[in-house]
Amino acid sequence: MPQDTKERYGVSRRIAGMASSSVSEENAAKKWSQTASSYVRYFEPTTLVASRYLLNCMKLQFQDYPLTILEAGAGAGGAAKELLCNLYGLSLGHLYVTDVADAMLEKARDRLSGSLPNGEKVSVEKANFAALKYADATFDRYYANMCLHYADDPDVVLQEAFRVLKQNGIAGFTVWGRCADSPLMTIVPDVLHEFGLDKKDPSKRSNFHLGEDDDALRRRFMNQHGFRKCVVMHYPGVIECFDPDAYVELIIDGAASTKEQIESFSKEDQKRVRQEVRDRAGKLLDAGKPLMLDMVVVVAQK
Repeated sequence: MPQDTKERYGVSRRIAGMASSSVSEENAAKKWSQTASSYVRYFEPTTLVASRYLLNCMKLQFQDYPLTILEAGAGAGGAAKELLCNLYGLSLGHLYVTDVADAMLEKARDRLSGSLPNGEKVSVEKANFAALKYADATFDRYYANMCLHYADDPDVVLQEAFRVLKQNGIAGFTVWGRCADSPLMTIVPDVLHEFGLDKKDPSKRSNFHLGEDDDALRRRFMNQHGFRKCVVMHYPGVIECFDPDAYVELIIDGAASTKEQIESFSKEDQKRVRQEVRDRAGKLLDAGKPLMLDMVVVVAQK
């Protein structure tokens, strides 16, 4: 890692941020534990699309030595299940599946039990990807699927990924991509904004903040954090949905924070929002266009 990067993102910064990080970790753990069941039902099918593509880009198969792999922000374990069961030629030394949310970890343990005859090769552990407990240069591979954009400080997460990777190790991330190509996630906020019902702070960071500029994202990995190679790709995350009513259920009722926000409106406004969301989704589907999220896949080598 370049010296200026060490100075900007070194040990002193990690120690200084531990107090605020612990509060952030507690909030994240609570949020994702509360939404674990709805996430699996409504949103995991889309995030699994990203994980399948990511895993196929990380040189996991037909290696000459068993790989030690870390998954950060693993959620309910869907990506780990894909890795264990669907990658032919995988030589696995040990897979560490980590998340901050207890309810997600419980689902991951249930899902992964019995995935391998040699069960000790898989560990499901609580860990914060912004302050990992693992030693430097521990892992051959590191991946985090659809979670980096939620981090309070993505640079700290990238710093940690670089730190725990061995030399020549490979890191993979997926994040939300281009807002304009992502009606799956933009219909509701667009409707609320146009109806004057969006009460969110306009200065609050968008979940698309990492994926709009490929060159800037690549520079972030290489210039700021020392990765010597980095590839950025886009991939469509499409929900299996022909019914606009099913989309309304997914995007409003399946997302706890969105549902809570809309239920704070008057009954008339709730009905108006749901109908407009349904109509916009219906127009796209009738035109043969997918309700998709543009996803950015980043693969980088130390």
